[in-house]
Amino acid sequence: MSFFTELKRRNVFKVGVAYAIVAWLIVQVVSAIHNPLHLPDWFDTVVIVLLIIGFILAIILAWAYELTPEGIKSTTPEGPAQYHTQTTGQRLNYFIIGVLVLVVAFLLMKVYVLKESPGVAGKIPETSVVPETVSPEKVVQEKAEPEVPSNSIAVLPFVDMSKDKANEYFADGIAEELLNQLAKIRGLQVAGRTSSFTFKGKDDDLRTIGEKLGVAHILEGSVRKAGDRVRITTQLIKAADGYHLWSETYDRTMDDIFTIQDDIARSVANALQITLGVGELGRTPGMTHNVEAYEDFLAGRSLFYKLNRDNVSQAIERLEQAVALDPEFAVAWATLITVYGAAAQAFVPKRAEEYFAKRDAARARVLALVPEADYALRIKAQQSGDWLEIERLLKQALAQNPEDVGTNQAYGGFLNNVGRPTEALEYVQRAVRLEPLDATTHITLALTYEYAGNPAASVAAFKQAGQISNDTSISSVSSTSLLVLALEANDRAGIDKYLTSDNWVRKYLDNPAGIESEIRRRLTEPVNTNSPYIRQSFAVWAAYFGKYELALEIWQEIAGDGLPNVFWRPIMKPMRQLPAFKDLVTKIGLVKYWRTTGNWGEFCHPVGEDDFACN
Repeated sequence: MSFFTELKRRNVFKVGVAYAIVAWLIVQVVSAIHNPLHLPDWFDTVVIVLLIIGFILAIILAWAYELTPEGIKSTTPEGPAQYHTQTTGQRLNYFIIGVLVLVVAFLLMKVYVLKESPGVAGKIPETSVVPETVSPEKVVQEKAEPEVPSNSIAVLPFVDMSKDKANEYFADGIAEELLNQLAKIRGLQVAGRTSSFTFKGKDDDLRTIGEKLGVAHILEGSVRKAGDRVRITTQLIKAADGYHLWSETYDRTMDDIFTIQDDIARSVANALQITLGVGELGRTPGMTHNVEAYEDFLAGRSLFYKLNRDNVSQAIERLEQAVALDPEFAVAWATLITVYGAAAQAFVPKRAEEYFAKRDAARARVLALVPEADYALRIKAQQSGDWLEIERLLKQALAQNPEDVGTNQAYGGFLNNVGRPTEALEYVQRAVRLEPLDATTHITLALTYEYAGNPAASVAAFKQAGQISNDTSISSVSSTSLLVLALEANDRAGIDKYLTSDNWVRKYLDNPAGIESEIRRRLTEPVNTNSPYIRQSFAVWAAYFGKYELALEIWQEIAGDGLPNVFWRPIMKPMRQLPAFKDLVTKIGLVKYWRTTGNWGEFCHPVGEDDFACN
């Protein structure tokens, strides 16, 4: 008798098949309960090792013993009666069929029942960023497109499953970097970070999240970090019905973190059947491959998002440590530009000179490292005083990344500045679609509607900004715009919200006598002398109270340091009729831009060959 025949006679093959099916089912169950039960990282490995050892023992026992009516007995070379062998084989067949039924039942349950996020049970509720007054219907109304595009996705904050909760910044950072990578995939619309992270620590239904963010798909996951090991679990889900399109678990060392991010982005793109562009998938130019520098970067950025003085100082320390570890880490240098600016203007004004100098150095570093990256092009545009060059740079950045929130806002802002608000609406509306729960995008949209002559839409967008905002994201300049618009529209709720009891303008609303002297006095206060944006808010108040010469005088002082989009507010129309206004727009280069492009916008027009007029 051959060895193969003897294996069949002793049912060794059937025992092996039955054991393999049961082992696979055990592994799947352990994987499903791993995160909810907070099992240690080594638990899965131990289970697999034990199953492998058990398989070897099962094969040995199947060879050495046979199940008979008298019980388990040693198998002799001659073997038991053929009847016993067949009976045992039939029992194994029934057992295998039964286990296969369990496997099918488990798979069906996993697809149609187990739809919760990885680690949902471990989420810790946090204070909501968005007040409960914001309804999905109101947010959806503000979207540029009524239908949810099928090629759209939001990346929710990943749940931190680590024992050390100080690693929460790492989970947030992984989700944000995946968001950034996916945003660079051509044809894929990705909800912005501010809106997606609104849902951190909350258990909102996925359908509701999809409606609020205006996306068809959601990527969610969890991160467990322990020493040099990291486990990342991800799931891609259809928002409308919770159907799981793809899921994966990655158990790697920290050295593989960048590869994991690329793998996830590629898997998501494939699952959505998006055509990938050329070049490295989703990789932001100027990203590091130094793990220690990357961790410092994630920690520093997370600290900055908390927006208070102590955390901003710590953020600077961690970000500076990141660029010290990797001096070519352009993304960290670009983040430092924002943090230095915020520290100088809001959090540590006593060190403003030092931080402004550091900001200039960081800008120079970014431009030297990645001069053609989209974020570098935006930096160049901010520094340029030539409107033609600004437009060229922003168009180039848009061509690289047409779905970037910041670039769309920047180009929409440029069009507003040169007096083309109707054209600006396309880009500002796109920014709102990508960041539907960010108050600043709605404020920009409201101003654009106002410039474009649609006051009803402007009021609605301002109201939306007020509902979304917890007021920390609305600057004093924007608050002035909100209040002026509310006053013009006689919006009682808006007036009550923004006309605080200590607002200096309150006493002048009924009796404007002395308002010009008050504005002039306030313009000399140290807190108001260095910020052109605060000074332009006084120009708005001067125009509101009919002091157009004073408004123009303020603008002549700040000239190119302000934002000329304010020129096009309806209350500024009489100011635009003053002869000196023509000198102002000539001085800041707008007339040169209009004549060169032949596009004078919606407010000014040429008169003959050498003159022009503004309405």
